[in-house]
Amino acid sequence: MKKIIFICTGNTCRSPMAQALAEKIFVHNTDELCFLSRGVSVFEEEDACAYAKQAVLRYEASLDAHVSKQITEDEVKEAFLLVTMTNRHKAYLIQRFPDYQNKICTLKFLSQGEHLDIEDPYGRSMDVYHACCDEIAHCLQNIFDFNQQEEQA
Repeated sequence: MKKIIFICTGNTCRSPMAQALAEKIFVHNTDELCFLSRGVSVFEEEDACAYAKQAVLRYEASLDAHVSKQITEDEVKEAFLLVTMTNRHKAYLIQRFPDYQNKICTLKFLSQGEHLDIEDPYGRSMDVYHACCDEIAHCLQNIFDFNQQEEQA
């Protein structure tokens, strides 16, 4: 089974939303893929933030069981792919784990070939969380659609 780990800062907003949405979008590939989320600056375990929980509900996903976790070297080694929310997260992981840089990329690059970030909604309005969640869902849907086209070709 291939582990795909979504990475953000505190693992309470973007990466948990990405994990929950990926599990919904790639539901038919769950025998092949395992989705996780982690942070690069997690100092204590926390639930997903309330607005992130609300945002994913529109996609019939849940973050109720989520607890934030720091990325570990063992997880980096075991992962098939590490998908960061920003270029800064990517640079941090490459600096910290240079032997694994070939499996680290941003979500926007994976989805659209662009070196753009998924901006942090933390501490902002519910509308910003909805927009962030929609942006993540759009990126994941692009990846899913591309994979479907490749499989049919």
